[in-house]
Amino acid sequence: EDGQFLSAETTVVVSVQGGPPESAKNVLFVANLPTNQSDTNIASRLTNMGHNLELIDDDVVASADGIGKDLIIISSTVLSSKVNTKFTNSSLPVLVWESALFDDLALTGFNKNIDWGTQSNQQSISITDTGPLSAGLSGNVQIAASNQLIRWGNPSSGAMFTSTVVGDASKATIFSYEVGAPMLGMTAPGRRVGFFFTDSIGETW
Repeated sequence: EDGQFLSAETTVVVSVQGGPPESAKNVLFVANLPTNQSDTNIASRLTNMGHNLELIDDDVVASADGIGKDLIIISSTVLSSKVNTKFTNSSLPVLVWESALFDDLALTGFNKNIDWGTQSNQQSISITDTGPLSAGLSGNVQIAASNQLIRWGNPSSGAMFTSTVVGDASKATIFSYEVGAPMLGMTAPGRRVGFFFTDSIGETW
């Protein structure tokens, strides 16, 4: 309901292979290094939860860097042309909040501002599903104390919408594909999650 707040203390469950979400996982975090304050805070949050984190720069990341990992995270600080399709066919779960990569990962179509894009001046998202990615929240949930740019995608019918831009149900701010679900031109080889974060949204965490 209105008045809820999604913060660093809210656990959004992104299940990965090999055990329950609370168990320690090996995570590849792809970002522009050195990390900005937002990515630093997110990385600290993950390590404080007990996960083993490897930070890698978008200049040098390769598909093979996913070997031995349980989850791949791609920050919006990357340059999308450097990451491109390196993890499109990965069987590992991929969590991405660079909307310019949504098409490269076959999560959405290719048209900016139609299939994927950003929305300015946002403090809340609208939770539309009760699955684990909703973190037990519902309705309009505050995500920031001040207006922020957030990212969205318009995925295929094979995706599950967890949240949208407030007032626009066509723009998913959290969406996911289960293994084998139809994406754009392929089926999901691993779990996929598109997320609304932007470069600075975690600065105050």
